[in-house]
Amino acid sequence: MNTLADQFASFHARNPNVYRKFCQLTIGYLERGRKVKSGEIMDLVRTDKSIKTTTMRDVGGKKVDNNYTSFYARKFNDDFPEHGAPFRVNKRKVDQHKEKVSFYDH
Repeated sequence: MNTLADQFASFHARNPNVYRKFCQLTIGYLERGRKVKSGEIMDLVRTDKSIKTTTMRDVGGKKVDNNYTSFYARKFNDDFPEHGAPFRVNKRKVDQHKEKVSFYDH
């Protein structure tokens, strides 16, 4: 089965530049004392002309699927605990069922 988590893991492995930019923008906002929303950060990533992704040809020029935004927000919260988990995220269904999935390690 090709779950959304699987799709994200594949995308993330092929496009690490997206997460680097997501982190750079997020940390910049936090250092300036601004609140951050993952959707706003991802919109900035999408509009950055220097960011290219492997899927741009495949999905009509779209750089990043909207469904991946929450995965990036969770990853940032996990990777940078010193920033106090700035993104509010809902519990995933997989978490509610107590299944352990690691889609970041690809």
